[in-house]
Amino acid sequence: MTIYKKIILLSFLLVFAFNKVSADDVIFDPDTTFGVGNQNYTIESGTVPFSQVIINDSWVCFNGTGFNITSSNPINISLVEIHENYNNAIEEEVVLDFYAETTAGNVTLAISGLKANQQYRVLRNHHVMGYLVANSSGCIKFNNSVWSKNRFRIIHQSTAPGSGGWGSKWIAQIKILYGTTPLAGALVRVYQNEQMVDSKITNTGGIVNFELGVGHYNIICEHENETIEEPIEITENTDYSFSFVESEPPPDEPKKQDDFNLEIFALVVVAIVVLLLFSKKV
Repeated sequence: MTIYKKIILLSFLLVFAFNKVSADDVIFDPDTTFGVGNQNYTIESGTVPFSQVIINDSWVCFNGTGFNITSSNPINISLVEIHENYNNAIEEEVVLDFYAETTAGNVTLAISGLKANQQYRVLRNHHVMGYLVANSSGCIKFNNSVWSKNRFRIIHQSTAPGSGGWGSKWIAQIKILYGTTPLAGALVRVYQNEQMVDSKITNTGGIVNFELGVGHYNIICEHENETIEEPIEITENTDYSFSFVESEPPPDEPKKQDDFNLEIFALVVVAIVVLLLFSKKV
């Protein structure tokens, strides 16, 4: 076998070993499924052209965009759109669009191949999850623990409101009412994953402000023998209002028969005294 043929054979074996499919224009339709561990990747609708697909034992790469997902349960990923060149993306352009569906669990999604050091806005079903800056390798990573079939979109954005970054703190303004009256001096506690993260006392307007990161929380407030416990989701600065039901005053108790008899007796005594006094004057 000539050196030339050996090189061709070795190249073929290397391509096969890494499950790599490469062509100028490879098109996969919605019936195509790529399996990676407990992950299945498909096309959401129509056809999506690829110049290269690389499948590894723990990740998959489409057109240079890598998906490295860690999920304790089987998860399905449906691709909607992958930008052709992240370096040419413009402000507010969707550069990556996909669905993810699993049953439960905290899933870590690492996306690589993005523009290095670029800031992106991450949306889940139209809600802002946060803002991430790709590292020097063009990778971002985020978690999600609320599941059904969620749509995730990565948007090219140079500036972000608030302090920026995934660790941004947003203002959650909580207003506590008693009926329709602001309740001052109420203790409001914030829990996440059954751990208390903060607690404050409401002001004279029944208001307390918490600085919270993106995520899901439980608000607990107790007043006398009543308790308010409500879930909230923080994706941006948000106002919430919760109300204790104002108690109805207790009805007047009917007078007891003994009390009624005593009142009659007293009236009779008063009447007799008045008559006696009147008769003496006469």
